[in-house]
Amino acid sequence: MNVSQFAAEVNGSPTSFVCSLYADRIVVMVTQTSNFGSIVHASADRMSTSEDGACSSFTVMPLLGPCEDLLSILARQLIECISRTSDRPLLLCVSLKRENENTPFYRALLQTIIANKTW
Repeated sequence: MNVSQFAAEVNGSPTSFVCSLYADRIVVMVTQTSNFGSIVHASADRMSTSEDGACSSFTVMPLLGPCEDLLSILARQLIECISRTSDRPLLLCVSLKRENENTPFYRALLQTIIANKTW
């Protein structure tokens, strides 16, 4: 198991991260409230094509809590990045302060997670 735990200021807001690489999945936890918040499962569904070898579609499924559009988009973008190097699904846990639930914050959040990836 490979674990990366760090804190970063994302658009000026202190945010804690835990990224864990398990044998069967990747878990990413992002919190500003010391809670798990919403939990989303995302996976890449590989489909073969005749010329290019393989292409992917992605499945995002909320497991617990509200799954806002931005959270679904974040999970989708993360699983797309993960699927380039791993076939493991993603378990994403996010708990943010209400004022940070906006597109620029989620973009910065995505960049921070990718910059500190464990996969």
